[in-house]
Amino acid sequence: MAKATETTAIGQRLRAWGRERYGSMAEFARVLEIHPQTLNKYLQGEMKPGNELQTKLRTLGADIEEMMTGKKGFEAADHFGRMEFPLVSHIWAGRGGVKYDVKYLLPGPSNPRLKGSLYFEVKGDSMENKWEEGDLVLACPTAKPKHGGYAVVCWDQDDAALKKVFYEDGKVALQSLNTKYPPIVLDPKQVEIWFMGSIVSTVLKEQRKFIEELRRK
Repeated sequence: MAKATETTAIGQRLRAWGRERYGSMAEFARVLEIHPQTLNKYLQGEMKPGNELQTKLRTLGADIEEMMTGKKGFEAADHFGRMEFPLVSHIWAGRGGVKYDVKYLLPGPSNPRLKGSLYFEVKGDSMENKWEEGDLVLACPTAKPKHGGYAVVCWDQDDAALKKVFYEDGKVALQSLNTKYPPIVLDPKQVEIWFMGSIVSTVLKEQRKFIEELRRK
């Protein structure tokens, strides 16, 4: 009974996340590339998301730890085990430079597919209310963001941004959540996009403070 209740709760969180992000379950199923009837089994708690579906959800920007356990960020670390990833730079949510300078390692999701992922510290307000200055995002360069997904994108020599990514007419459009910032449109034929990593996990600034305190002990 406890297991069924847990799976049902996961389905409810999955439904809420999909509705907030995509509006309808039909569109959610299309983005996940699964049949609507299959998605419904997850939503009803008849099946528990496995590694393949969890990876897809991470690529779309879902916090898997929260979805699977109901706990935000690293409150779920003991349940999922640990891997460590380097905090390498700040990343402007608007537009700015990025500097690779490994500060230290922080724990992250225990998933071998995320090897090579990097933490970035968020600067600016263009992605509020999803990310605020001081939050950390974990970007996986081997997971290309899908249309409408979130990513850290670096291009040319010094430009970089944390944005929502859209693909339009062969170009890459980087969209802010704060409407006062216009989109950034990149043409891969004219600029070199040398890093594009999907956001697979988030550490809020209050969680980060707690983790860094543990790290110093």
